[in-house]
Amino acid sequence: MEFEQLKNYFINIKHSLKSFDDDEFNYFCNTVEDTKTIIREKKRNDYEDVMTIAKKLNNLGASLDAAEILYYDYLYYLKKDDYINAYRNVSGIISNGLLGADSPFFLNFLNEIIENIGNNSKYMPFLGFLYNIKGIYVGSIHGDYETSKYYYKKAITICEKYNPEEFKNITRREISFLYLIKNNYADANLQILYNSGYNKKLVDESLEYLKCPEKISDRYRISNRITLAEFLIFCGKEKEGKEILNKLDMKGSPVYKGWIKETYKKIRANTLYFKQKYADALELSLEYFSETIQSEQVIQEQISLNFYCNMLLKILSKEKNGLSYRKKKFFINNLLRILHKKDWYYGRDHSREVRDLSVKIGEKFKLKQNKMEILTLGALFHDIGKLNIPWFTLNKTSPITEIDRDLLKSHCDKGGAFLDRLELNNISYIAKNHHERLNGSGYPLGTNKMDLITQIVAVADIYTAATTPNRKYRKAKDADTMIKELMMYKDNMFEGNIIDTFVAYLKQGM
Repeated sequence: MEFEQLKNYFINIKHSLKSFDDDEFNYFCNTVEDTKTIIREKKRNDYEDVMTIAKKLNNLGASLDAAEILYYDYLYYLKKDDYINAYRNVSGIISNGLLGADSPFFLNFLNEIIENIGNNSKYMPFLGFLYNIKGIYVGSIHGDYETSKYYYKKAITICEKYNPEEFKNITRREISFLYLIKNNYADANLQILYNSGYNKKLVDESLEYLKCPEKISDRYRISNRITLAEFLIFCGKEKEGKEILNKLDMKGSPVYKGWIKETYKKIRANTLYFKQKYADALELSLEYFSETIQSEQVIQEQISLNFYCNMLLKILSKEKNGLSYRKKKFFINNLLRILHKKDWYYGRDHSREVRDLSVKIGEKFKLKQNKMEILTLGALFHDIGKLNIPWFTLNKTSPITEIDRDLLKSHCDKGGAFLDRLELNNISYIAKNHHERLNGSGYPLGTNKMDLITQIVAVADIYTAATTPNRKYRKAKDADTMIKELMMYKDNMFEGNIIDTFVAYLKQGM
């Protein structure tokens, strides 16, 4: 297809990728790759057309691919020594690749660009965008709101040096972008307040940052109004806050309505928490988390996930005996349900199947009860890091790139960090190490050290993933084929007695 045809194909997609049948999905994946090739080979019209395709892909949930497309365009301008147009791409690249996908490649890219621009006054306005994105990343993705404020402050300082005309000539954006950064700074304060309780100094500082003129773009003004409403309600001025949200709701945009709906859930959850209605607060936080999974954007999912985790940890710290068994089970089951939505298996549940198979093998090794508990939960949560990876990247049927591969591999470290944050340190190492191999060929560390429990989960993961029918990117293998493959891993990737135990158990069921 010609470039214009490719652009029109993406623009005309009106429904979710998850609703595509296999042929439609395969065609979409291949068309994305064709588009990358065309842009990589410079067979495209201009910057605006490339940006249009990238925006559409991002909205469809293919955020990492959107970042790649803009990255190739960035390289094109860089080779022409056209740094202005190259850096105009950078904000979109990082937004899609880092906030939309939490990609290690684009995190490194962000840090390199910040270093390259340095103190060059000619390109300094672009640093305002980059520091803002870094602030969002460390705050919303990783929950470090104190550090995020540091980056927002740097971004504000840079933007305030320029007059509106000069700023727009360089970046093609209005200086009113400054009010978005100030809003983000205030929102970081709000997240700190949610975790630590009322603090007059932070409230006063935030309200000062939220002062802005009415005549700025809708995007920036609505962000400002929502944050202000949330602050007012947090401070007990519920009527004033709700009036602001109700006026915004009248705009009728589904995006705004969804955003306001999510804000209400956060506010209500925190209100319930402060009233010591912990079970209700946790349930509403989980509901908020569950809804954002539909956004197809890692940043939205991660904000709600951070909110849910913080709520859970606050409640755990309040209840002397921790959560009851029933509530813990509720928590585990709902995390698994959301993980299941991210990694698409037709009629199958990978995490539970890995757990069930791991438990059977653990019984063969006669593990003690405490070890069996670690094995059971570790197997359930071995892939929890995939919550941080876009659904499309997990399921694409076209060949994956190095950028894809780096992101997919990152689910191990992300899963370990997530479980550590939930204070599940006794199982986090399983999530982190289940793709390691005794011969050092695994990842993320390439270590040759794996304990018995991790090896059991790793083999169960390999077998279950390979025999799952209808995975979009791979046909299922039969049990006999997989048993032969497992025998090839004996005394190489895994200890011989572990493979022998697996094979003996699997043959019993054949």
